[in-house]
Amino acid sequence: MNRKRFLYSLGISAVVSLILLVVCYAYMNMPYTYGYGDSTINQISFLKDMFRPSKPVDDVIAVNVSYDRDLIPFNDPQGIPAGAIDITDRAKLLEFMTRLKRWDNYKYILCDIRFDDAQLVTPYDSALFACIASMRDIVVATEDPDVAPEPLREKSAVAQYRVRMAGDDFMKYNFMTDGREGIALKMWKELTGGTYEEHWWGYTCDGKICVNSIIPDIRFALYDIYSPEGDKLIYQLGTDITDYPDEYVEDLFDGRIVLIGDWLKDDLHMTVRSSQPGVSIIYNAFLCIINNEHILPVWVYMLLFLTFFIEAMFMMKDYWKFQAPDWKIVRWFRNLSNVHIGQFNVGKLLKNVLSFISYSTPLVLVCEFIYLTCGVFVNAIIIGTLFYVASLFI
Repeated sequence: MNRKRFLYSLGISAVVSLILLVVCYAYMNMPYTYGYGDSTINQISFLKDMFRPSKPVDDVIAVNVSYDRDLIPFNDPQGIPAGAIDITDRAKLLEFMTRLKRWDNYKYILCDIRFDDAQLVTPYDSALFACIASMRDIVVATEDPDVAPEPLREKSAVAQYRVRMAGDDFMKYNFMTDGREGIALKMWKELTGGTYEEHWWGYTCDGKICVNSIIPDIRFALYDIYSPEGDKLIYQLGTDITDYPDEYVEDLFDGRIVLIGDWLKDDLHMTVRSSQPGVSIIYNAFLCIINNEHILPVWVYMLLFLTFFIEAMFMMKDYWKFQAPDWKIVRWFRNLSNVHIGQFNVGKLLKNVLSFISYSTPLVLVCEFIYLTCGVFVNAIIIGTLFYVASLFI
């Protein structure tokens, strides 16, 4: 072994590992999984609970607006009347918000109903928006706070909980999108008083390095209106709440987080576990940030760095003249390039495939272990491919 070249390889491997660590952190913050890993994550998501048991969630109450609809006139993009469109019954929603404000016994309100479309106007809008704007601890969904109705802009946050790419059916949640707060982040900040900042290099939460894009566990899920025991799980806005006097429904909201949205019909999205309504996805993302699951332990960075470092040293083994043991399998691998079928060098092809696998397999195991224990997904195939391409040049 050449000592000078060995020390030089140590330095190069350390630099390569740091660069790849930065690449991994950037990938963690991407809103996509880029195709690879979806099936793997679906398979091991069920095992993850064995390593990270779910913590109890806050007491919540789900309010469904799927069946409380109202028809209003609608114009096409040219301003020509096109008929009618159904939206959430804003008269009932105004009645509900007025009661919640009067009772003032709730913990927080997540309203996953958008009011962005300026065409969808009803006679109750002004009173509804003014009521929401005057309430404490409430967030309303929007595509962009700048296009939300003026009275609601201070109460609005981005409801962007799924972004797709071709061939990618996976869901990741961004706490911030283009510098704008998501609903889960706004809820967390207002309930805890915590700080979350975006920097040129990444993100910090209460001064700790964190990731902005996560694959949230589905720890809170409602699949039916009633539990198997017959208990009410999802309350209908009209028939279960606004149709009853205060004394029958006021106590339902005492100390609870109120989740208002379409729980049963038109707002379902695919997740790692099952199809879930948007309001459920947002709340589960909120549980992730409450449980500090977006803050990676130091050992994760150290494990990734060590894995990259070992593979980088292995990639440069010929440069620092590492002498592999004289094992039969090592001799077989060295002579593999001499295997031909006719004029085709099948041995060289097989050797390249085995080299790729030798770089990717340890990374896959490490990255799956990190996902199982911390819930953060690192694309091992991308990193393994970078190592393999670099090894061809070296």
